[in-house]
Amino acid sequence: MEEEGFGIVKRPETNRWLIVIGCAIVTLVLMASVGVAILIDVYGGDENNTPSPDTPKTNIIFLLADGFGPSFETFARQWDNSSSLPLDSWLVGHARTDSSSSLVTDSAAGATAYSCGAKSYNGAIGVLPAAGAGGLGPDPAIGRDDPPQICGTLLEAAGALGMNTAVVVTSRITHATPASFIAHMSYRDYEEQIAAQIAANTTVNLLFGGGQDQFEYRSDGQNITTQMTNRGYRFIQTAQEMSQITSLENPVIGLFAKEHMDFEIDRVLENPITQPSLPDMVTKALSLLSGDKKPFFLMIEGSRIDMGAHNNDAATVYGEIMTFQKVISIVQDFVDKNPNTFVVSVADHSTGGMTVGSGNRFNFDYPIYTWYPNVLKQQTASVEYMLDKINAGITYTEALATYANITDLNQDEINWLNKAFATVDNKAKLDSMGDVISNRAQIGFTTPGHTGEDINIYSYGKIPSSLRGVMRNTDVGNIIANEFGLRDKMNEIAKQLSSWMTFPLEPFGNKKRDGHEHEHIYGYHD
Repeated sequence: MEEEGFGIVKRPETNRWLIVIGCAIVTLVLMASVGVAILIDVYGGDENNTPSPDTPKTNIIFLLADGFGPSFETFARQWDNSSSLPLDSWLVGHARTDSSSSLVTDSAAGATAYSCGAKSYNGAIGVLPAAGAGGLGPDPAIGRDDPPQICGTLLEAAGALGMNTAVVVTSRITHATPASFIAHMSYRDYEEQIAAQIAANTTVNLLFGGGQDQFEYRSDGQNITTQMTNRGYRFIQTAQEMSQITSLENPVIGLFAKEHMDFEIDRVLENPITQPSLPDMVTKALSLLSGDKKPFFLMIEGSRIDMGAHNNDAATVYGEIMTFQKVISIVQDFVDKNPNTFVVSVADHSTGGMTVGSGNRFNFDYPIYTWYPNVLKQQTASVEYMLDKINAGITYTEALATYANITDLNQDEINWLNKAFATVDNKAKLDSMGDVISNRAQIGFTTPGHTGEDINIYSYGKIPSSLRGVMRNTDVGNIIANEFGLRDKMNEIAKQLSSWMTFPLEPFGNKKRDGHEHEHIYGYHD
């Protein structure tokens, strides 16, 4: 799809002018500087986010485990026959996850429901459907040419009110969930435009995650990390560089991978290890935020639980779940020492339709009522890692033997793998290997996509009394907005941004981002 003519920012004094994708670099830089000035004004006119009498006094930590359905907690607990996991004692309720456009949400609409406290359409980043659009996103080709409505987010309001703000994820920071807290875009796959907004957003004091390509190796030739360092950001790319950050006197952006950060099962295979783990990033973020003596809003995402489940890769999912459980323990310890803190942990949806126990997907035999953790414990790398090795020259037989200790593929499994590997569809290849391994463990997956069941709500610390029971996902966002004094500022931000910000209205091309395939992203993880 051609992007020419699409824009991000409309200058207040020139209502019909749009930034044009592909225009001269000088023009883009000048426009970006205008956007910075406007954003500073919108978010309170103070780059330093100085606390005011209206500043919330409570720290807010918002955790999101992407794709983490209720069965995932059971699966992880039973892996080692544990009596409980850190999250278990936090359970306070359940949330319904449907979006305005579908009974099964994507991550963008799911995150926007939390960040804005309103239902939106699948693909929406910090925006809501236009009035009269029937809950759907814009698409001029079929007559829906009204732009979406901007909604101010919890994190933006917190920053405008003088709180420090931070985002810590293992996806690209331009990906659906983090973007829905710090940016506004008609469709999630306009990631270079989202990166440009993030570069101009002065309220975010700390950004940790992946996504170097969207900032440094863009189709427009710009390196917008330079733009950010010119505005005072410290730019880091390794765990060692992260360890050297000692204060938030200057904001910091850490982009630790070209695309998403590695699955934990793969990260530890690095030699040397250059990417920090999610617990490492959270520990550093909490140290920096608490050291600044101001209240803060911290958004944390266990991004890659979802992506492992998209690949039906149960062992990799387990590694991501347990990494997230370590984060829960770190956060709980912090709250115990800093009781003036509210924490909520949710999921945006469930992914994969995981069943703890399943029949053999290759025949119709009645299932045995059990599953086999020891099968998965033999796996030492994700199926994405295996496919990298296969694309470099080894066979799937060698990959499964080396990284999953499977040396006796049966004919049903060989037929299943051959069907996938006869295509050019890398996603099918990933799913086929995930299916073979998970099936041997009797862990079932009903889909490589999302499912629509309720998700668990967990909370700790200064929990509002209203955060109990079964509710909509939007209720979680609204409880936070109302209980901690963010609602009025969210409305103000939405009104002011709506006066100048505009978006491309055409849905982005399916499975493509920014006009090219992204390295190491074989599937369309949404």
